[in-house]
Amino acid sequence: MTSKEQTKLDALTALRFAAAFLVVLGHSRNDFICLAPMPDRIVFNQAVTFFFVLSGFILTYVYPKLTNKTSIVSFLSKRFARLWPLHAAVFAMHKALVVKALVTIYGAAPLSLVTAANLLMVHAWVPLVQFFFSYNAPSWSISTEFFFYLCFPLLLLAMRRAFWLPLLITGALVVFFISVANWLQLPVSHESRVSIEALVYINPLARIFEFAVGMVTALVFEKLASPTGHKADKRRTISFTILEVIALAFTGILMYCTMDVSHAAETLPFIGKAGACWLKYSGVPFIGFSLTVLVFAFGRGLIAKLLSTPPAVLLGDISYAVYLCHYPLLMYRRCFIPQANSTSAFIAFVAILLIVSHLFYIVLEKPARRYIAMLLQATLLNPRQGLDKAASWCRLRWSMIRYAFISLGFEKACKMLFRNVVAPQFKTSLVWRALEVSCLVLVIVTLHPAITRLSSSQAHVFMSHRNSLAKDISVGNGLQLETVVTRSGSNSTHLDFVWKSRQAERLHYYLFVHLLDEKGNKFFEQSANFAPRPATVQPGDLWLESISIPSDQLNKAQQVGLIVVKENEGLMPFSSGNTDMSSLRLLVPVNAILASAKRRAISM
Repeated sequence: MTSKEQTKLDALTALRFAAAFLVVLGHSRNDFICLAPMPDRIVFNQAVTFFFVLSGFILTYVYPKLTNKTSIVSFLSKRFARLWPLHAAVFAMHKALVVKALVTIYGAAPLSLVTAANLLMVHAWVPLVQFFFSYNAPSWSISTEFFFYLCFPLLLLAMRRAFWLPLLITGALVVFFISVANWLQLPVSHESRVSIEALVYINPLARIFEFAVGMVTALVFEKLASPTGHKADKRRTISFTILEVIALAFTGILMYCTMDVSHAAETLPFIGKAGACWLKYSGVPFIGFSLTVLVFAFGRGLIAKLLSTPPAVLLGDISYAVYLCHYPLLMYRRCFIPQANSTSAFIAFVAILLIVSHLFYIVLEKPARRYIAMLLQATLLNPRQGLDKAASWCRLRWSMIRYAFISLGFEKACKMLFRNVVAPQFKTSLVWRALEVSCLVLVIVTLHPAITRLSSSQAHVFMSHRNSLAKDISVGNGLQLETVVTRSGSNSTHLDFVWKSRQAERLHYYLFVHLLDEKGNKFFEQSANFAPRPATVQPGDLWLESISIPSDQLNKAQQVGLIVVKENEGLMPFSSGNTDMSSLRLLVPVNAILASAKRRAISM
């Protein structure tokens, strides 16, 4: 085997993307119709355990020894620079994209304290949901991993003394927190107090066992790896391919059986709910993940070679950005374009996610990682020298910029800065980056359709329909609901609303559809933004708004409730019709909707 500096584990890099995409699928499965058939028994967030195991493996492989202050400071500087720049950038993106009411979880703690904890990557260390799921919720695992990095030098020292010592220490921590959670009879999750979720699923001390498993896996790899390098023959390739298939199949079986094992173990007194939670998210699949990492680290089978191709490695390189960016983009979609839920919409969402992640990786993650690590290392080793170096660097850059604008003029200075500062960040042609940005803009515009304006004659076709569910209802001061008619789809029922504006304004309205059971309790909600692409209407303007409701959910409801919310003003009252909530929700019987859809389908 060649030296660690010469051997890059490309197959493991590509597997990082597979794990990140599993998390994306798990979080978006209820947002896109094409993902609905995915099995409920698969716990997609188990991919986080794979990240933790892989992280322990890679760090032990790259840093076999941290023996002095300089090496430890260098390690911590590089790790901080690896995590923080993108975390901070996506934090800002999340605040920009998500509506204020949903931007974070609000609670008793001061918002400034929650924000500081999130930006410092310590929010997962506080066992309250207001902290660990604050802002970009999946970033809790980044905070947990940051804790692992701080502990790594000590764990590495312990492992070099006895390989089993980190497993013993971290395993004891898992047992301790499971026992405490069961003894205190904590709820599985809670909005304002400590829960099993906080102590066993989020808590870094309870998850560090998976990181230690990855470290020991790296030690096993060191013992098994051949010192002659990756010299492969046909028989060895076939053998490793078989091992790779076995490792993936074994991991898949463990993931598929996790729920059964977790539910069966919950009844055992020494496991209980807390132990079942640990088994569900970590305990069952970690052996399979460890085996997969070990086998693919050799990179000698056909699957590993496929994963080592440049496109697969590139996906692995941007996987950190994919993991962090997907949630703000998903939250934005839920707020502004929730009806974009078809297969093509999912493909567009993935395309946007990949392009945004790649741009973040090229423009921010790579250069920031290098500069911040260098500056932080210099500052920690020699604070005065490091700060002087940073100040000198800033003064030099400012002098260059000021000189450029004074001596060259604005236009030439901008061209010079672009050529010398921005362009070097792109190793490929700027034409490709421009094409990438153009594709991103095109897909975003496509996903944000303009309102479907209707002429008077077109609106009359809907308004004269004999199966109308509601007619001529004023909504607030600015809207008139002309009619509501239905039509049937293959797996959903569509409600078509014809709206009329009563005043000139920008359309900052949201429509919420509630499905209510026989007691009037809401069990399902669907929403739509009146104008995904900004639109202004004049008095008398007519437009069509359609919303789709899954048929299997509609069939379980007794009534459908319609609510209109205007941004910055709240719920709009309905002037007539069957309403509740002090005339703020219009009620329509489900049997009338189904009958109307059926009659319209026959007439068509």
